[in-house]
Amino acid sequence: MRNLAAFVFYAIVSSIAHGQILHYDVVKGSKIIGNVNVARFSTGATKTIDIQSRVEFKLIFSFTIDFNLEETFENGTLKSGSATNELNGVTQKESKIEKRKKDYNLIIGGIPNRLSERSIDYSISEIYFKEPQDNQKAFSQHFGLFLHFEKIGDHKYKLISPDGENHYIYESGICTEVKIFRDYANYSFRINPESYAQIRQRADTVGN
Repeated sequence: MRNLAAFVFYAIVSSIAHGQILHYDVVKGSKIIGNVNVARFSTGATKTIDIQSRVEFKLIFSFTIDFNLEETFENGTLKSGSATNELNGVTQKESKIEKRKKDYNLIIGGIPNRLSERSIDYSISEIYFKEPQDNQKAFSQHFGLFLHFEKIGDHKYKLISPDGENHYIYESGICTEVKIFRDYANYSFRINPESYAQIRQRADTVGN
């Protein structure tokens, strides 16, 4: 219910402000096992990105993983954010981040941490809309760490996190696929046809 209500809200806001919503299918083999929705909208110097995903696995037992991340930027700098990870409806991890004058306050699992960074200008929430560069660092609110991209091909990048390895593929500056490698399974986020058509339309408009 939260996912539906949130994305109805973002669709309305996006029609008023400058915004975009990307939809991805989570695919394992030939089967769709979930979805990822990424919304970005901006008003003036303020930009908000919201990511909501649900993935369902069946190994010996059935597992449903829900992940929600929201971050707000002002003039390109991360100002605040929150994230929640749930397994079968039970919260496994929560985090919040807020910029102060000279640093950030990051709370993970109820434990406050101080980040000495004066400014965070690129974070994990932005990777769907903004292609990274080789060796570029991106802040992960979920892990409370900076992760680094490694270019492995034309518009292709590798990112290693405490969870495992991801490969990101871009077209016209937008992420079209994420290949995810984990100990328990390998799967992919693939942009759905409607979102891909919007990317091509924008690329053709810019090209003309």
